[in-house]
Formats: sequence, structure tokens, C-alpha cells
Amino acid sequence: MEEKGLGMVGGGEGGSPPRTKSTATLTEKQSLDVLRLGNPDEFSLPRPGAAHFAWHGASSGADKRRVAYPSRVQSHRESPVGGSNGRPERDAISDRGPGSAQRVLFVGKYGLDDSAGNAVAVRRMMSAFADRGVGARYMQSSKTPGEAAFALFGFTPAVVHALHAGEAARLGAELAKACEVPLVVTVTGTDLNGGADGTSQEDARRESLARLRPAAAVVALTAHQEALLEKNLPDHRIVRIAQSVVLGDEEFELRDALDHVAGPKLASKRIALLAGGLRPVKGQMLALEAFERAAAKLDDWLLVLAGPVLDEAYAAQVREKARALPHAVYIGEIPHAAMAHAMGQCDVLLNSSESEGEAQVILEAQCVSLPVVARRVVGNTALVEDGVTGWLFDDYAGLAAILGRLGGDPDGLAAVARRAFVTRQDRLDVSVETSAHLSLYHDLTSSR
Repeated sequence: MEEKGLGMVGGGEGGSPPRTKSTATLTEKQSLDVLRLGNPDEFSLPRPGAAHFAWHGASSGADKRRVAYPSRVQSHRESPVGGSNGRPERDAISDRGPGSAQRVLFVGKYGLDDSAGNAVAVRRMMSAFADRGVGARYMQSSKTPGEAAFALFGFTPAVVHALHAGEAARLGAELAKACEVPLVVTVTGTDLNGGADGTSQEDARRESLARLRPAAAVVALTAHQEALLEKNLPDHRIVRIAQSVVLGDEEFELRDALDHVAGPKLASKRIALLAGGLRPVKGQMLALEAFERAAAKLDDWLLVLAGPVLDEAYAAQVREKARALPHAVYIGEIPHAAMAHAMGQCDVLLNSSESEGEAQVILEAQCVSLPVVARRVVGNTALVEDGVTGWLFDDYAGLAAILGRLGGDPDGLAAVARRAFVTRQDRLDVSVETSAHLSLYHDLTSSR
């Protein structure tokens, strides 16, 4: 059999291309001056609904097929909010000077075309905002203030919105101060719970709370986050806004690819899909350990690991372990636009993360009626009720026991998947999340 784990599907081994930085660096004062000198009238709002982002319409229809969803998957597209003239109504989020209203600057860690949950969230919100006539730009937190100033010249936001209380919040605070506009920060998971890069929960929380202090408002995704923030930031405005889900409509023939590369025997097994970037916090090694130690019990299952390489050393361990096991394979990154179709060919979604906020991949699985088996951590327990809308495990032995039991219970899998879909189908309405954010922005800018 050919060697597995070679990134043969979904973009190869490498993940996102290397980022390059400009050599131009400004002092803090110079950065402030550049931002304040920008002429907002030079920036035109995008036409509502237009394909104005690089990730929209980048490929011709000739090389990408669209999915006619099977019964498990329902495609969703938000209808534009129409006015009396048939055009989308504009949400006035600010009454600041000419040209500066209806503009939001997002700041995040990942590239805008990345498959990470935070990048998916930004793309979703930018698209929904455009449908309502609200302009938005995105800035990676790897930029220096000087680089950001050059990139934003001519664009004056009404609000700066950072996703994750780490480097994104740090740069977001500097840019919000420079532009003299409110800062909003969404906490997403490891910033409060720890787990990323070996950071303890206590250290991660302390650093995150310090970076949240300049924010005019903090957005929580879950009730747990909301309660934690209200306790530690009593003087801040804390708002809970649930994430919505937009399912992609590109095809991804997962089983055909497995058949071609690994052979029909593996391709015919039950598939446990573990989708997430290869880094320690995602816990891929725990899942592999379960398939190694309980190989006989899990003979009917194939563990499919999918995601970009985010930690080279850890990824090397994961790939080596996957190649050594008869029932595991690493396939590289599945594009987010094709994730729903790939999920439709699997039997369960596996989440083995050490730390989660509100995992977008779990929400998407529940919205396509794919059963979820997840590690019992705070973020996952908010989405999965054990035995009702999915299953929870604590260690590799618990994971092996659940999969071993479910392999012979297709009716139980289907029943749990139905209950999970009923519980989460409201997340397919993007307008709720969009309106909540625009209402928050309006409140913050109107009070200044």
C-alpha cells in the first residue's frame, strides 16, 4: 500500500504560504500621524453583495464544482435585507465624519483565506456586513503598527473589532487608539482557557484580561465565557453573541480520494473525521493513541486527520504516528468551502482539543447532522450534551469505548444527529449574529 499522510488531498502538507513582512517600520507617533492623515473620502464602500474580497469568486466555475446537497446537508445563504427600492438597507453604525460611518476593521491572527475558526468567522461577518452596505477590512495581527498604518491609509473605521484576546487584541487596541474609535474584542477559546503553546489556564487568563481592559466592549460566545468575563471585568460591557454557520457548497469526494490513494478497504470503513490545525492544543496525538491502543476494537473505523500545519514539530509527530497506524491517515487541509460536503461522507466528527471556546467545526457538523464525539472540555460541553446531542470522553480509553460501541449502533448515531440538528439549526440564520454585532457597534459609536 502506498504511504499515507502525504497531504494528497486539500492543499498538500504546508497549510498557508509563508507570510512576509514589509521592512518599513514607523514609530508609534508616526503611525498615529499616518492613520489620522488618511482621507476617508478616498475609500468607496463596496457594492452590497459584490464579490469584493479575494476569497470570493477567485476561481472560475470550470475548476470548482458546486454541491447539490444530500439529505444530510442543507446549503444556507442569507437573503440580503432589502429596502423599498430593492437595495439592501444600510445599518448606520456611526454618525462620525463623512466617509467614516459604516466601516469596521477586523483584526485577527490568521490569513483571511485560512480554515481556522477565527478566519471563518471574519469571512462570514464581512460578507454579511457587505450585504447590508457596511464596509469592512481585515488586518493580520502579525503586522506592526507602521505596516498597518500604510495598509489602512484612506480607510478610517468607525469600530475596530479584534478576534482573540492575544496579539489581535494588542494590535487592535493600538489601531483603535490611533483612530480614536471604540475597540471590540471577541474572546474565542484559548485566550481564556489556556492550552495554546503550552500556556497554563491561569497565565492565559491573566494575560488576556490585561489585553481586554482597553476594550469598550467584549463579546463572549458562550454562557461560561460571559460569566467569567463579568466576574473579572465588572466595569466592562460584556455581550454574548452566538456564532452563526454558513455551509460551503463545494464538492470534496473524500471517499473517492481515499479509495484512490489508500485502497478500497480503508475507504469503505466508518470514518471519524478530526478536522483542525496540527498543533498541540488540538490533541490529535490523543486520538491517534486511542487508535493505537484499541486497534482491535476500532477495526471498523478509519481516523481521518485534516488540517493545516501550524506547529512543525508537533505536525511531524502526528504524521509519523498516522503513517505507522493501519487505521489512520492525514490528508492535509480540507478547504472550508468543501467541509460540509466532506462531512456528509463521514460517520462522526471527532474533537480531541485540550481547549475550546465554541468550536465552529462542531457547530457545522451539527448543522449537517453529523454526530459529534468530543473531548470533555468547557467549550465542548456547551455544545454537546453527552448521549443526547453527541458523546463526550475524557481520555483515549473513553474515546475508544465510545467509537467501539457506536460502530454497531447506526440507529443511535442517526438519532443523536437528528437531535443535534434540531438544537443547532437556528445557527443557520446569519442575520441574528449580524444584527447583534451592528447593534453593538451602533451603541458604542453613538455614545461617543
